[in-house]
This record gives sequence, structure tokens and C-alpha cells, in this order.
Amino acid sequence: MACRREMRGRTPLVTAMICLGALAVLSSLITLSNGIVTGRRALQALLADKAYLETQLGLLEQQWNAETSRACILDRAQRELGLQRSDAPGLIVVMSDPDSAGEQPLWQRVVASVGNGDRVAAAAAADRPR
Repeated sequence: MACRREMRGRTPLVTAMICLGALAVLSSLITLSNGIVTGRRALQALLADKAYLETQLGLLEQQWNAETSRACILDRAQRELGLQRSDAPGLIVVMSDPDSAGEQPLWQRVVASVGNGDRVAAAAAADRPR
């Protein structure tokens, strides 16, 4: 077999260099693989945390909606502040002067022009309870 003069007797050295190179490449691949696995585990942990936090956010929004509902606020106002609940709007009584009974006051004309002016009841000053 024909070999160059420089390579004769150096076969163990060349073999050792090739083995060291292969070892370096394999250890780099193992390190890269471990980094990928670690990154995937971290990503899975973050996705699990995200799902948990989204669930907690949904529960907090549900609790907020329940606590700020109209029925809950009215119940708390009645219980804590002693306010009375009125399902219908109250009656507005306006006192007027009996001398000007013939013409409508300005506010009644404005209310009538805006709408529902016929539903306003005016009470004379003498009609009020004592």
C-alpha cells in the first residue's frame, strides 16, 4: 500500500484526532438537544401558567359581574344603608299658584313640547297636606 512519507507512523495520532473531533461534535449535539428539551419544558410550564391565570381571570370577571349586578347593588343598599327599593318611578307633584290657573306655566309648556306634558299633575297650594 502506498502512503505518503509524512503520514507513515502517525496513524494513531490521526485516529486520535478524528476521535476527538467526533467526540466534540457529539457532545455539542447532546448539549444542543438538552437545551431544546429544557426550552420545551419551560414553554410547557409557561403555557400551564397561562392557562391557570386565564382561568383565574375568568373567575374574577364572573365574581365582578355578580357583585356589580343591579340586583346585588340594590340588595346591599337596602341592607347596609337602609334605602327602600322602589320598582316604579315616583309621582312628581308640582305646586302652582291658583291665580294663574288659566295659563300654563313655562315649565309645563316646555315639558309638553318635549313630550309627556299631559302626565304631569299640578297641585294647587291649598291642596297640599298639612
